[in-house]
Amino acid sequence: MIDEVSQLVNDGNPAGALDAAIQALAQLRSNANAEAWSRFCESVADHPLFELFSQCPATKRAFDKPRGYAGDAALMDLLYGFVRAPAATTAVGRGIHARLCERASPSLFGRVRAIEAVLDGLADGASVLSVASGHAREITTHNERLNITAFDQDEASLSVLSQALPFVRCVAGNVRALIAGDAIEGRYDFIYASGLYDYLDASAAERLTEVLANALAPGGRLLVGNFTHVGDEVAYMESFMGWPLLRRSAADLAKLAPKDLPSSVALGPEGYVAYLTVHRPGPVSRNRAGTAIGARSGEEH
Repeated sequence: MIDEVSQLVNDGNPAGALDAAIQALAQLRSNANAEAWSRFCESVADHPLFELFSQCPATKRAFDKPRGYAGDAALMDLLYGFVRAPAATTAVGRGIHARLCERASPSLFGRVRAIEAVLDGLADGASVLSVASGHAREITTHNERLNITAFDQDEASLSVLSQALPFVRCVAGNVRALIAGDAIEGRYDFIYASGLYDYLDASAAERLTEVLANALAPGGRLLVGNFTHVGDEVAYMESFMGWPLLRRSAADLAKLAPKDLPSSVALGPEGYVAYLTVHRPGPVSRNRAGTAIGARSGEEH
């Protein structure tokens, strides 16, 4: 892998270098047992190619975790292309970054479109709760007709969201409190969590699904997204990006659904993301506003 990647970079093909590394790492992960792969990931900073791929701003931010976790909203903006690579990024770093964003695009924009489709179909005044919202790039000024609450543990992310979309009610809260059922009041017509489940073990995910389903108004629906095991990029994310996710198959995601409510599971484009939808039967009330409560500015979260 080292010689091939280095040669591609020398030939002026950083995108090809990333592709080659992703394929080689996927093969390495497939052939290694869990313990050996874990050791590789833990020592990746010593790998001869680490400095090369760290020139990619998305790779570097994921690995450095400036906010304490890999998938922060600023990183997602880089991957979505909402924010350009920093001016100081090298030409090689830009090439790697552009290719990484291109490879990530189907899964990331698939999530955005899945949520946009539901938001567009809601009646005026419908109440919406975005859980672990980040910058909520799926929400636009077109959605100002809705009563939207964004819940996230990262107040820096909520600050960006609040400035971009002042009509969204932003609430900072502890995810543990959310899972415990202490962070939501009222009922919502639509609740969604597009990325949080990638970080929750089965017990926490099942409990949160129950909590969120209980917060649905009659006629409301819950949409949960979770990355699957599909994609060669998994090994690159876990190693050079230091970004492991708790991935689930469609069948595993279906097991999280409350047994007393109708639910369904579908796969997004190319099978990268699985979506669980839970419905609460009953007539829809058009002007219901739920509320989320949680830690406020200055409180621990």
